[in-house]
Amino acid sequence: MLINCNYKISLLEKPEKHSKSPIIKSAFGLTNQTLVRTIIDNIDVFVEGITYVTGYSGTGKSTLLKSVSKKMNNSSYLSPPQETGIPIIDLMGEDISKSMGFLNYVGLGEAYVYLTPYSNLSDGQKFRFQLAYALIKEPEFLIIDEFLSNVDRISAKIVSFNFQKICRKMKVKAIIATTHEDLIEAIAPDQLIRLDFNGKYHLEYKPVHPRIAELDSLQASIGTIADYESLKCYHYADNMPTIEIADQYNVEAYTVKYKNNCIAIAMLQSPYPKDWNDIPYFRDINQNILISNGTIVHPSFRGAGLTKKIYEFAHADIFKKGIKCISAHSAMSRFFPYKRGSGYTEITHPSEIKSKQQALLENYLYELNISDLTNIHSYDFCEKIVNSLNYTQKTELKSLAMNAYSEKLLSINAYLRKLSDLPLLTVNQSKELKDIFMEAISELSLTDMLQDTAFFPMRGVYLKKADYETKGGK
Repeated sequence: MLINCNYKISLLEKPEKHSKSPIIKSAFGLTNQTLVRTIIDNIDVFVEGITYVTGYSGTGKSTLLKSVSKKMNNSSYLSPPQETGIPIIDLMGEDISKSMGFLNYVGLGEAYVYLTPYSNLSDGQKFRFQLAYALIKEPEFLIIDEFLSNVDRISAKIVSFNFQKICRKMKVKAIIATTHEDLIEAIAPDQLIRLDFNGKYHLEYKPVHPRIAELDSLQASIGTIADYESLKCYHYADNMPTIEIADQYNVEAYTVKYKNNCIAIAMLQSPYPKDWNDIPYFRDINQNILISNGTIVHPSFRGAGLTKKIYEFAHADIFKKGIKCISAHSAMSRFFPYKRGSGYTEITHPSEIKSKQQALLENYLYELNISDLTNIHSYDFCEKIVNSLNYTQKTELKSLAMNAYSEKLLSINAYLRKLSDLPLLTVNQSKELKDIFMEAISELSLTDMLQDTAFFPMRGVYLKKADYETKGGK
């Protein structure tokens, strides 16, 4: 498509009162004659795939995009949403999994960010949201000026890489303009238009495989609890394990570092404390399975595939040590299968099914006029409930909470035994295990007990050593 770019300069014949325009016109000898300046003459713009326009400010990038837009009837632009005061997840459409997926691709994949109104996002986050907001509508031809110009350069490269991947998968044509040339490698454009210092254009057609050089050299390695502590603040949950708690379990940590800074961490631990290994019900499981206790990626590197990189390294190390299965469960997995790419299989986790005792506990809380249980995960909320009760109510609540807690622990134990390929417990063994759990639970405060029994459904995933080896260790 041949494009001629020019812009017109014309002066107002009757400027506003008190305007300084007459002074400027007189000082420089200007007339009201319309001045037409040609910027680019007969440039052949490729309208398939992705076109990347770069050059100095003022050399005609924006004018070129406007000229292309005039010839393309089906072009779309980035734009803010009409409603800016509601959570961004509500702006993306009805399909929550699809919405989360597009937000994750542009580096906005975090629970609290989903719930942040557009008006409260930073400028860089607003631009990334607009990218997701445009792409989820499946446009035919997308025009983007100042592409990721206000985003830190590492994040910009990661978002660029994911942007080109989505565009090519969805057959979206795009023309983007930016003064930055550092995104060319991540975008791998089908056409590159360079505008030089004097506004002359140069066309390049060099199809290459998109890559981010800085990330290609990153390697996963054995991590430490200190690495985990450095990133813990970026996890949505406020109850992540402390160093003291981690010391009570068999823990494996894996990390990715960039310029000596930890940018991603995966923590795996035994299901039960090391001190419980004297009891076969726990020892047999601890010897066979590790649970993923949290994978955290620094916000600037989200969407870069670091989770997969960590787990490829972790799988080889963990299975080499004799562990038979890696188990994980998360709220994110209910909506977005982010571990499927690492070979995991989805499975119904016990937390997804509200048990009989859990229902009885919740019904009693409703009888106490506690109608909203969404905050039951909060220690302070549970403490407030407990302090408002009389002795009889506390006694009844404790009994219900202990039954619900023990039922939860028994179902998780059975779930882990199944993943570990261990035989199911007999009726007598189950009764003995329940007595052990009840004794341990009785030492907890009612507040802790109530918080830990909150219904919090999470999807389970697992990877068995046998499946890992069958797939060639990938």
